[in-house]
Amino acid sequence: MQNSLGLKTKYVDDSLSAQRKKELQKSMREISTAIREMMGENENNPEIERLELKEFNVDVGDQQRLDAMAMEVQEITRVKNAINSEITEKYDLQVSLRNECWDSVMVKGKTIKGFYYEAEVKNYPLRERTQKELSDLRRVQAIREAEEEACMSNPEKCSSPSGEIKEEQREILKAGSHALTGSISAALGYSNPYIYDQFSLKTREQKLNQTVLLQDLIHNIKATFNADFDDLHKQKMQEFNRVNERNKRIKEIMLVLDIDEKLWEPSLSIWEQPERFLTVDDSEIKVEKYLNPEQNREEQKPLAANANNLDKGLNGMMYGVLEKKKEDILKVEIPPPKFALNKPDTDWSEEEKRAYIDYENKIKVLENEKENTKISLENEMTTLQTSSKDSAKRFDENLRKLFEKKLKCEMAIRQEELKISNLIYSVQIEQKIENRELELKLKLEKAVIHKAEIVEMVKEHEKEVQSFHDTYDGAVAKDKTMDNEFRKKFVGVPKAVLSHLYKLFKRRPRAKHFLPSYALNNLPTAMEGLDAPENMPEGLNPSVWKRFCQVRRVKVESELQLKLKALSLAEMNAVQQGRKDEERAAQLDIQNITDELESLHEEKNHLLTNLMVQVVLKQDQVEVPPTDLTVDFRDSILVHRKVVEDLNNSIRTLGKTWIASLVKYKHFRRGIVQLQWTDKKLNMQIEDLEEKARQIKLIKLNADQQKYLSSSTNQESSVSTQLSILEETIARQERFFAKKEHDCIKRIELHKIKEAEETTKNANLARKRQSMEKKVEELKKVHGAMGLDGSQNPKVPERNLLPRRKLRDLAKQRR
Repeated sequence: MQNSLGLKTKYVDDSLSAQRKKELQKSMREISTAIREMMGENENNPEIERLELKEFNVDVGDQQRLDAMAMEVQEITRVKNAINSEITEKYDLQVSLRNECWDSVMVKGKTIKGFYYEAEVKNYPLRERTQKELSDLRRVQAIREAEEEACMSNPEKCSSPSGEIKEEQREILKAGSHALTGSISAALGYSNPYIYDQFSLKTREQKLNQTVLLQDLIHNIKATFNADFDDLHKQKMQEFNRVNERNKRIKEIMLVLDIDEKLWEPSLSIWEQPERFLTVDDSEIKVEKYLNPEQNREEQKPLAANANNLDKGLNGMMYGVLEKKKEDILKVEIPPPKFALNKPDTDWSEEEKRAYIDYENKIKVLENEKENTKISLENEMTTLQTSSKDSAKRFDENLRKLFEKKLKCEMAIRQEELKISNLIYSVQIEQKIENRELELKLKLEKAVIHKAEIVEMVKEHEKEVQSFHDTYDGAVAKDKTMDNEFRKKFVGVPKAVLSHLYKLFKRRPRAKHFLPSYALNNLPTAMEGLDAPENMPEGLNPSVWKRFCQVRRVKVESELQLKLKALSLAEMNAVQQGRKDEERAAQLDIQNITDELESLHEEKNHLLTNLMVQVVLKQDQVEVPPTDLTVDFRDSILVHRKVVEDLNNSIRTLGKTWIASLVKYKHFRRGIVQLQWTDKKLNMQIEDLEEKARQIKLIKLNADQQKYLSSSTNQESSVSTQLSILEETIARQERFFAKKEHDCIKRIELHKIKEAEETTKNANLARKRQSMEKKVEELKKVHGAMGLDGSQNPKVPERNLLPRRKLRDLAKQRR
């Protein structure tokens, strides 16, 4: 409330007088005091009578405006904090990405594109090797040096376990054939003297050391290629700058010559300058940059100062031109003399005519110089364009060579990586086999111990069973004895009663009461029914019956104990059988573990003897049909080249033999066809001759023809006579033709002489015509001076007739 009042005092017009201000401030303080008192009384009132604080607002609209401003400020603060937090997150992400993908990379990834060549070449991004990798590499190199020294000192220990290497294989290994080294890196000039031979990798340590050496070789291949890539990239930048400089000059020439044609201008992609990813150009910012007036003035001041200084410097030196160029002559114009603009050519003096002639000569010279300059500029432009194209083509040729080298390096790297993968796979297999072997050995030890415990328990249990079996046999014998001695214990009893007693002696309680575990505990209760007096035979003494009941009870108790022992014996036999089964199962487990250990040993020996070797084959050396993506060599056989060459030689020999037989057959067939054709030809000739003979017979001849045909001598003489006549005719015609030709040549020469004379006469007449035209012009001038017009028929004074007649006679004479 006090803040609102204070704000109201701020809005009071400053033009009021001091007295007025004091009165207003006093009244406002009184109002504020009254409002505070009311607020204090409101706080002392009960809660139900208490007013809210907003009820004491004097200016509700102003309070709402202040609340809205506060909420707007809070919203702005919240948005600013959210934007700042988002900027902070993005900045942290940018820093982490830059550290991970840029700062930690020793060689950044780049691309080179050709000017006209469509392909592009990328380098190999490389991270700086860690200290662990370098220490491992130094350790492996030291191990290899020690092994080589040991081999040099004692070469017998370094011989292969399978025997001596054959001479052919040794020559191949010495030649460094990439077919056996497993890659083309050695052929490309990338080699490491510490690398093991593929046929000598037996232990796990050697394979791990080989992986370290192969990784170093891959790093060297990439580093060497990157060096060539950097050189070509520098060349690209140099050529790009040169082309831009030439294009700048070409644009100047095109502007001077007013040529409008499209100019080839190369450009650099962002992948050729990856550092541009880390910078933001103004063109990438779509939002208009906001600058306050003070920042605008600060930015414009240095630009205006630099522009003014540049203009002053240019104007101070050579009238705004830094250097004089040869195309400036195209802008030169020679002004005509002032008298040529002010006077007609008839009023020029001799000196002015000579000056004008000099002006025309200068114009001609300037035009010639401009034309020569244009020609030279066009030649310069053509030379620059040709130079740019030639340099671009040379660069593209270098890029093509680098692209081919990249393909070969990529092949070598992939081959080395495949070798590393195979080595790591074999090491993992060996590790897996060793872990499995250790696990099986532990299981075997536990199984042997468990079997020994079971055997000991079986032996002890057999002793207990045997002793209990002896006790059981004694109890059975005692029970049989009691059954046999029954009649002896009742000697004085009649036989009929004794038989009845024996039957009662064999009687037992019902089954549910005669279970061994139940009857022993409840034997008196179970026997009460059988020992009752009503079951006693007639005529038997009660004392005898009592003694009988006691004997029967002893017998029943003995039987019950015997049954319990039988059950215990059966249980003991079952337990003994279970122990024996456990013993057999333990023996079977031991046998299985032993068999698995033997299979693991065989597999381990197989891995040691059957090494995985990478072989590089040419395309024409592989005779396996390819699948969709790769070639499956699992069922392939590696055959020596000599075997294939011998087979090919035998195939060639058989092929040549087959071709020779085919050629022979073809010639023979051709001879048959030729003979058939000859036979047909002769038959047709015979038919033609026969037809001609028939036609000749039908011809009618006169006497001269018959005479001519009758004798051959007359025929020859007539032919010779005709030939002599023809020869004389031909000789006569040749003499006539030569004479006629000679006459024509003479007439041609005469015509040429006449032509020369006529040409001379025509030249003389032309000269006379020119002189007469000059005289006519002079006469026209004379007529003009005399005031005569040819179109009129003036009356010439008689004093002028004589001069005119003389001039006419003179003109006739000159004609």
